Amino acid sequence: MLWQTKTMEILCYFIVFTVPLYFSVNHFYHFEIPKSLIFFGSVLTALLFFLWGKWKEKDIKIEITPLHIVLFIFLLILTISSFLGVDSLNSFFGWRQSVNLIFIYGLSIFACLIGWLVRKDEDFLKNVLLFSFLSSLLTMIIFYTGLPSIFSLEDGSTLGNSSYLGGYLLFNIFFGLSLFFSYKKYWQKILVALGILFIFFSPIFLNKEILLGKISLLEAIKSPMLFLGIANGAFLGVGVSVIVIALLFLINSNKKKLKIIGAILFAIFLLSAFYVGKELTTSGSNLNKIYVEQKGGNRFLAWEIAETNFYQHPLLGTGLNNYIYAFQKNYTADFYKGEYSPERLNQPHNAILGFLSDTGILGTVSYLVLFILVFMILYYKKGKENQVEKNIPKKYSRETKIILAGLLFGYFVQNLFVFDTITTYLMFFLIVGVAIGVSHYRWQFQINEKFLIIKKVFIVFLAIVVFVSLFIFVYQPWKESKEWGRIAFSSNNILKYFPPNNLQKISILGGVQDSTFLASKLFDLFQNNLYKVKDEDKNIFLKEIEASVAQVEEDVKIQPNYADAYLIIGKFLNLHMMVKIKEGGIIKLDGENYDKEIWQKAFSNLSKALELNPQNPQIYFALSQTYFIKKDMENARVFAKKGILIAPEYKGGFDFAKGLLKMEPNKEFETFLIKALPF
Repeated sequence: MLWQTKTMEILCYFIVFTVPLYFSVNHFYHFEIPKSLIFFGSVLTALLFFLWGKWKEKDIKIEITPLHIVLFIFLLILTISSFLGVDSLNSFFGWRQSVNLIFIYGLSIFACLIGWLVRKDEDFLKNVLLFSFLSSLLTMIIFYTGLPSIFSLEDGSTLGNSSYLGGYLLFNIFFGLSLFFSYKKYWQKILVALGILFIFFSPIFLNKEILLGKISLLEAIKSPMLFLGIANGAFLGVGVSVIVIALLFLINSNKKKLKIIGAILFAIFLLSAFYVGKELTTSGSNLNKIYVEQKGGNRFLAWEIAETNFYQHPLLGTGLNNYIYAFQKNYTADFYKGEYSPERLNQPHNAILGFLSDTGILGTVSYLVLFILVFMILYYKKGKENQVEKNIPKKYSRETKIILAGLLFGYFVQNLFVFDTITTYLMFFLIVGVAIGVSHYRWQFQINEKFLIIKKVFIVFLAIVVFVSLFIFVYQPWKESKEWGRIAFSSNNILKYFPPNNLQKISILGGVQDSTFLASKLFDLFQNNLYKVKDEDKNIFLKEIEASVAQVEEDVKIQPNYADAYLIIGKFLNLHMMVKIKEGGIIKLDGENYDKEIWQKAFSNLSKALELNPQNPQIYFALSQTYFIKKDMENARVFAKKGILIAPEYKGGFDFAKGLLKMEPNKEFETFLIKALPF
């Protein structure tokens, strides 16, 4: 299967090179969905070529390593957790920034293919790391030139958020380092070294004020936090990896004294890391205060919510990708404190806490076992130092394995402050694949010609599954994503008639979070244009609102526990009523001139949102508006008061309440606002 193997190699090079670079403004979520679909399509195509090659072979040898078994157990636990979780559809098929279970299945296939190719071709490992490193250099060139910002996209990066870029570059700095050691020619070493420096000495890792000379090196040494660039977690990860790699080389030395020194320093390092972590999470400590000043205390609030959810569901959690449900259930109005950002978080910004919340102790332990086993396989040294490992060049293999093993520590530390994305997971599973390929322990099973028919039937069955998967998980989602993208981002013209409510049925991917997210974008657009709608266009505008509501209602029937879906439905219905009673460019209320059926529907949806997310002040203000439309000013003030009492530091709540006061003066309400006003 020589040419099939070469095709698989090319597809793997294509994946690691293209996925980080590719984004499309024609898609819903410009950075996430195009990357995931390009990846999944390429992996499934590579798997087809693998099956094709196996079809040609008379005897098939199947090799199983301990890592295959641990990876299977990891996937099994995630699957059970997700199946039994609060929202199975979101776990298996959800989109947005989070990584769904279908994508993790694809990553696991990718890792197994990488492992097989590493074993098959001794040049493959170096080549795949080179393609990834070259891709990272291109992402930095694009970052410096700001190409994505031409399309008004975030941070001028092909990965979107700068933290996502930092996590991806963390891997490639050390991929470059492994290439530096593997190359023999000086010009190759020099080029790779320049590439590493080009990546590291950038605003992603280092404060650009230092790079521009506005902050002196002495000032930065006195205040180390000044060194930090945009991606703080990635910077810390690079530092940790450098230290660990240096210590691993010491421990790996042939000299006994160096081994002992390395082991002692490594133990000190681990104890120090534990102490720093404890200080970071201890409220009131100096390190905690510094982190809160730099990143905002809402991260600690998010961590607490994840911990609470873990204690409530300790064994299997609430399902992969379902932190948002824990967030709304255990939500606290502390997110509205003056120094925090009132974010709605889909992730706790800590990968371990995320696993604990989503998959419980079983999922977290299986993840950590996978992590530790990859490290042990990469670091494990068999036989004498001068012994050449099978299929792996001597010098390249040992140094690269140590570098990749040390890299895992930096990746782990970085993930204590962020969460995995498509590209960081891709890099991690690439390393998992390398570990599968270089593993010394493996069991071989041979299928001979006696079972040729069974082999061919099985291969045909798998090929059919792959073709069906390409249609279901690549073609259909691609088509749907582009249609969503056209609606959400192609125009600012509100009168463009929203498509029929069966749009999200094009594919099984996505769901209530996606339709709610898009509806929220459209709501802001509609609300801002409410007074610009001409009377002759009012019916079209109402159809737009009705179609937006229908989109979310369709999904919330299937995924009924998402509070934000009910909130946006209620807000849209309020807007609908305000448009219907609009006369002469103003909203005229008389207590009767409103649609009673729509009012009841808005009230029911907002009440359901409040039941699921009782500490969200936005729901109280939406209910206040609902009563305001009915001209029930007493209840409007009651719910406005409740929203303010829950989040007294939220300025938007007071602005809303002042609007009520302006519409109908009330001395008692005015006194309440004056007393409650914290600023």
